[in-house]
Amino acid sequence: MNLARLLRTLRSKRELARLNHVLIPAKKSERDRFRRSVFGRAIAPTFGAYSSLSREGRVMFLVTLMIGLAGLDVMDTQVHLLFAMLSGLIVASLAARPFFRARGLQVDVDAPARVSVGASQRFVVNLTNAGKKPLVTLRVSAPFLPWDGPWMSAPEPVTAVRPGTSATTTAEARFLARGEHHLDAFEVGMLVPFGLAIGPRRTSNGAKFLVVPRIAPVASLALEHRLPSARDARVLSVTPGEAEFSSVRPYRSGDPLKHLHARTWARTGTPHVRSYVAEKSERVGIALALDGDVATETEKEGALSLAAGVAAQVVKSGAGLSAMSIDMDSFAIEPRSGRAALEAALDRLAVHTLTVKDEPVEAALEASSAVLSSMILVTADESPRRKALYDRLRARGLPVKWLRVTAEPVADGGGGEAAPRRVTLASIEAEEALRL
Repeated sequence: MNLARLLRTLRSKRELARLNHVLIPAKKSERDRFRRSVFGRAIAPTFGAYSSLSREGRVMFLVTLMIGLAGLDVMDTQVHLLFAMLSGLIVASLAARPFFRARGLQVDVDAPARVSVGASQRFVVNLTNAGKKPLVTLRVSAPFLPWDGPWMSAPEPVTAVRPGTSATTTAEARFLARGEHHLDAFEVGMLVPFGLAIGPRRTSNGAKFLVVPRIAPVASLALEHRLPSARDARVLSVTPGEAEFSSVRPYRSGDPLKHLHARTWARTGTPHVRSYVAEKSERVGIALALDGDVATETEKEGALSLAAGVAAQVVKSGAGLSAMSIDMDSFAIEPRSGRAALEAALDRLAVHTLTVKDEPVEAALEASSAVLSSMILVTADESPRRKALYDRLRARGLPVKWLRVTAEPVADGGGGEAAPRRVTLASIEAEEALRL
């Protein structure tokens, strides 16, 4: 690790959080593999006994250890007797655990399939008593979270669940990193008398969900369009049953002259043409060029958030979101409108892995430009590579709107037409309405 990367790590809260959990596997599959390993099975009894204690029991255990240290001198003090009594109470509670098994208890966890970075994720723990006896004083334990997720609220204890009935309790957490998350199981057990230990636990399913980028509040988006050089045979962004004639729109280069609308031209002074349902196929593409080490990880994450906001605004405006390209990953979006289009874009943004290597993203973007009527280029830097990419796309006749996310405020206006529209991280984090 060179000095520049070390300094960047020390300035990043995300990197410091990762280092704090460097010895803990980040994925559930890796944690399960560790538990099945020889070392994991060897230390399981020790940690299993400690985890069988309740919160009160763990406090009592730590107090007992301190009393034990104070009672090492058995000649001049009677503290060791207190240590023996407390130790006996803890051991007796652990020994009584098998008699307080939650028989017939079924545990399920419900959670939304998607949650935004930094937003609260709510987990609903459903407890169903399929047995013949009531289950009382149930304690619900939440799983250990990965480095990016603190618990905001722990699940509350459940007083009783009668036979044939159900009860629910909730927990909330928030996550700071994008991507797929698969948590360990929630555990539920009956409280042993004296409240120091919990009986054999029932486990839930592991909650799986996707943390998507925060959707930047893009209030408006001004785009120019052209006629795509490649046309679809299907109409994906128009509801069935509409008439053949749709509306009039400004003339674009390449429009047939027979579609000119004389009355609108005379009224506005600008050439307009008739627009038909089969032609209503504005295909917007969103391209993110985030490779390389010019920009920081925070700026790249901000660019992903801005791209999510742009995608939401494109879908909301009714224009067809046809394609998305993230570095070397290019894919078509079908359908091009509605919630399904936005979810498809968010899912791809969520799982993308950032890289500090320079990749040939230019070829991937140019390959998808033929089917687009307009492109939105989102970057986290203004390096010569990005400017050359912007110029090459414009040279192909494709209208391109260049948006750049920056950590430091930079005045717009420099660089002429080749200068991007700059958006600061502060405005995205403050959820200011962005008019682009």
